[in-house]
Amino acid sequence: EYDTPLSLTNISCPIECYIGISSSNKDEEPKKRKLSITANTDRVAPDELVPKLTKEGYDTSPDYVLLCRMSSEELRNVKDLRIYNKYGEVHFTDKVNLLGMNIDEEISIEERCIEIKETKKGKGLNVSREIKLNGMLVSNGMNNDSQIVEKKKEMIKDKIEELGGIFQDLDVENGILRFKVIVS
Repeated sequence: EYDTPLSLTNISCPIECYIGISSSNKDEEPKKRKLSITANTDRVAPDELVPKLTKEGYDTSPDYVLLCRMSSEELRNVKDLRIYNKYGEVHFTDKVNLLGMNIDEEISIEERCIEIKETKKGKGLNVSREIKLNGMLVSNGMNNDSQIVEKKKEMIKDKIEELGGIFQDLDVENGILRFKVIVS
């Protein structure tokens, strides 16, 4: 007669606790009231299928906490995923299947370098993406000759295109390089 059911979403496990209810009579023992909270867990993917991301400084959009609360179906079809840190960002423009993925093993974003584990086209993180690299300074501060800067910029553009990417921009002032990789 004291059980009070309460249903919440986005809780990964049932919670049970007891609440003491005092009586106005000081000599009477407080009554314990059982409070049960159960979750709608059929929408949340099982723990073993939730993507793993433990690298320090890495973040995602949608927020990693939200990714961990998605259903299995939602994790199979994540749209506009961004993985980033202080060195750069990868924006996956196609849907990504994160179900059971260890993101730590699939992507590395380091100073002037982004590596994505090679998989079959359209699988894992091997989908079309836009890449932003920070810290791509082409002048050393001592030599800001515009011809030299433009030559370095052209070399970077040629290398990106040689590797199958599409050069978008190199912001020389802020050291930000942007390019696309199209996977079809």
